[in-house]
Amino acid sequence: MARYKSIATVDQNDLEFLVPGDNETYIDLNFKLFVKGMLLGVDGKTLDASDHTAGTNKLFHSLFSLA
Repeated sequence: MARYKSIATVDQNDLEFLVPGDNETYIDLNFKLFVKGMLLGVDGKTLDASDHTAGTNKLFHSLFSLA
């Protein structure tokens, strides 16, 4: 399984990937996106183990913006 990293920096609006094409490689468009991050409080400090967090509807829409 091939892994492709983004060629754009995180602070840009678009996620860009370079996937070289040739006639010897099959690319299955059923892909997975691994997102690694850190949850911070409103004040910018790390959360304690006693702080409650939860996902939201359309989580990835709230993580990324096209504006």
